[in-house]
Amino acid sequence: MKKHLFALALATFCIFLTSCGDQLCEQEVTYIKATAKYANLDDLRIDDLNETPRLLKSANKIYLSNDLILISERMEGIHVYDNSNPENPVAINFLNVPGNNEIFVEGNILYADSYYDLLKIDISSPLQANIVSRLKSAFEPQFFNTTGEALIGFNEEVVTEQLSCDANIQQNDWLYFDFQAERIDGSAIPTAFVSNGNGATGTANKITKAKDLIFLIDRVNIYTFEDKGQLSIASQKNPVGWSLETIFHSEDHLFMGSNNGMHIYKIEDNNSVSYTGEFFHATGCDPVLPTEEEVAYVTLRTGSDCPGDENNISVVNIANLTNPSLIQEITMDSPYGMTLHNDKLYVGEGTNGFKVFDASQRDQIKLIETNRDIETYDIIVHPTDNNILLFANPNGISQYSTVGEEYNLLSSITY
Repeated sequence: MKKHLFALALATFCIFLTSCGDQLCEQEVTYIKATAKYANLDDLRIDDLNETPRLLKSANKIYLSNDLILISERMEGIHVYDNSNPENPVAINFLNVPGNNEIFVEGNILYADSYYDLLKIDISSPLQANIVSRLKSAFEPQFFNTTGEALIGFNEEVVTEQLSCDANIQQNDWLYFDFQAERIDGSAIPTAFVSNGNGATGTANKITKAKDLIFLIDRVNIYTFEDKGQLSIASQKNPVGWSLETIFHSEDHLFMGSNNGMHIYKIEDNNSVSYTGEFFHATGCDPVLPTEEEVAYVTLRTGSDCPGDENNISVVNIANLTNPSLIQEITMDSPYGMTLHNDKLYVGEGTNGFKVFDASQRDQIKLIETNRDIETYDIIVHPTDNNILLFANPNGISQYSTVGEEYNLLSSITY
């Protein structure tokens, strides 16, 4: 789902239409009309995951291990690539997971949503992945049609209509007829890394795992599940913020990035979460990256998909989690995902390339490189070869070998 979309009830819109004839002023407006789709959820539950490789049309979240790359394609499933030779990744399988938006991998276990279900998938044999556990209706459907079918998405079309000038509809708006889905809202980062085999975790996650607990966020809630072989609901969903975007786990706390700041919650012994503290900033989009040195990096980005007018990276003191404080703020062009590799902080800046900071002193970072040649929305280091970096952009995933400030292209997976 796109950011900053608003729901418009069909009945209300009909009022606009019926009143148009009474208005002296009309305007021609082109907008995206999204009409709700419904289905019987049992018909969508597929247990036979493995298919021959499909053409990759777009990428959502990306997982990287020693010799595998998993690329989720929104609402379709997960593409599996053999990356044992980074110079020539090869598509070897496709996991048919309809309704998938988010993935998270720990070891040989892949967690993925499938419409309203949560799946636990064993990927120890990449060509014969299998569902270990399916938690049905882990996320309760919010809307049903008159025959009991659940809302599963929207059909989108561009329409041009003559509307009243006071209809409060602007060019290029997105309008949702019937309802707006509350399930996992799409990240403002088009393509992002979620984790890799050396334990590094991406900063654009909406799922994370701590011990036996799995945490997943939508725009305002955090869902908590337990994995003791089979998945189960650990606690009821908790409203924890406003316009949540990312979640990051560090020790016994969860750090969540939202449009208005960083929210910190503690994982309690009874599997619940409790409020600890917050760091507020101007409205915008922001991943969060806490470190072991009691410092967190918080990016703030604005643009067509994010409100506000500021672009920067904040260095935040989290020694006192109840009262995080700003240490340093650096102006950026358009920061997206980031990764900390050794003593360097890499920050993707979309069409503006990426920046590299000296983070040897975690609380005082210094810009050492700006590269505008590689469009970058997220960056992650290869789990076994520290000289290989992977860059994600809306057109593909590229692997580069690095020597100093030189980046040599090894391979690309494009779409």
